[in-house]
Amino acid sequence: VADNGGKFLVRGGQQLQMENGSYERTVMVEFPSLELAKKIYHSQEYQEAYNIIASSSERDFVIVEGL
Repeated sequence: VADNGGKFLVRGGQQLQMENGSYERTVMVEFPSLELAKKIYHSQEYQEAYNIIASSSERDFVIVEGL
């Protein structure tokens, strides 16, 4: 993440799920721009890492501009 200009804002920690979903962990990463976040998501490096965990995890992945 840091090698690509990103910074972890939330990485685990206690959370209270108040409505919908049943997530055990939340991770939020800030990148300098929406375009950079999309570029990293579609990068070969990220996709290779994703393929390693894809069969053992269920995730929601959202890129949001302006947080």
